[in-house]
Amino acid sequence: MDFPLKILNDRVKSLDQFNGYLSVWGDYGVGKTTFSLQTAFHNSSLGKIVLFVYTKPNLPYEKIKNLSQKFTKDELNNFHLFLVLDFAELYDIVLNLEFIIIEINKRNRASEILIIFDSITNLYHMEFRKSKKSKNVILNYQLNQILATLSYLNATYEVSILIVNYLRNLKQQGQSKEIQSGGKVMDYWVDYSIKIERHKKLNYRKIFFSKNPEEKELSFFLKLTELGFE
Repeated sequence: MDFPLKILNDRVKSLDQFNGYLSVWGDYGVGKTTFSLQTAFHNSSLGKIVLFVYTKPNLPYEKIKNLSQKFTKDELNNFHLFLVLDFAELYDIVLNLEFIIIEINKRNRASEILIIFDSITNLYHMEFRKSKKSKNVILNYQLNQILATLSYLNATYEVSILIVNYLRNLKQQGQSKEIQSGGKVMDYWVDYSIKIERHKKLNYRKIFFSKNPEEKELSFFLKLTELGFE
């Protein structure tokens, strides 16, 4: 996986054990989708096959248009967008990804593959809230199975995977702590994460690159524009 940000790319490439399986997370509206789309288009322009799975009801057409305008049509040929609005459908897609990867490898032997989920846990929580307790046990199992399957695909086929995730406030002993949605489940399966935070300076964001669960390795500031982070 290549990032369109040199400071992040340099840090990732310096890691001996980085396996290309990570999450980007933060509060609503901080730029997670912008970051993931920017990363998707950048990798597509490098000739990599990009599968972008979007799971929210309102597809950000204007954002896609703005972020893609710096690339040619040929550079975006490898970008494939999938809209999924049901957790059961998402579950089925993930369990069948291996067949898709095998078929891609048959047709494009030299191509690397990047799969981006924006996101996984929002559909999970929507289903969780309206389900009975007995079904919630099944949902927890399915979420674990999704992340485990992605880990297997990452290790077996050297597929890069980026998961967009949300911030949750966890209360412990009277104090509030920010964690990514999925908590320990995410920390178990996903080794590295990128947290995006708002900054007091307008349109700026603070970025933390960390080894899960809490080992912050790198932090820096970026400006968020209509054309992406810079």
